[in-house]
Amino acid sequence: MNLVCAKCNYKFEKDKTPKLCPYCGKEGSMGKTKSAQDFLNESLMESDE
Repeated sequence: MNLVCAKCNYKFEKDKTPKLCPYCGKEGSMGKTKSAQDFLNESLMESDE
């Protein structure tokens, strides 16, 4: 799974989402990275509203 830290924008790959960013140590800032398809889907959802 591709992950990114919301605080420092550190990107890495790991099987499970860690509680702490391995680079900056911020707790609870980890999330899945968005693919190009994710951005397209969000854009389409907004234009439908």
